[in-house]
Amino acid sequence: MKKKFFKILSIEDDAFMKMFIKDVFWLYGIKEGYLFQSANNIKKGWNIVENLETRPDLILLDLVLPEVELGALQKDGGFQFLEKLRANPELKNIKVIIFSSYKDEELKERAKKLGVEEFLIKGERLPKELIVAVKRVLSNSNQ
Repeated sequence: MKKKFFKILSIEDDAFMKMFIKDVFWLYGIKEGYLFQSANNIKKGWNIVENLETRPDLILLDLVLPEVELGALQKDGGFQFLEKLRANPELKNIKVIIFSSYKDEELKERAKKLGVEEFLIKGERLPKELIVAVKRVLSNSNQ
């Protein structure tokens, strides 16, 4: 039986980008059938993922995320989150789209090895392209 809605989690620390992503979902009307959640750091994102009631079907993940304890940005914060996600048998199949400012091919390859469905560069994609990518990933889902 097909789900009535998909849960999407955006883990993004930049306030402008968080608002942009939320607005993109609202503007293009996919709010119907989607439950949109957001977190501004790894710890909050992990709390949402671990909770069965809020567990997302898809995560839009930034790579540079603050480490809550130190209050500093980490270029690897998104990868640390992703590695922890993939190491957990209950969570490893959650779909992930990286949405980052980094274009580095090495980062794209690392993400691919960790099972990321898409690697999108901020500022290079039109808002509608983000929605198309989300729909494509979710339509390939076995849920």
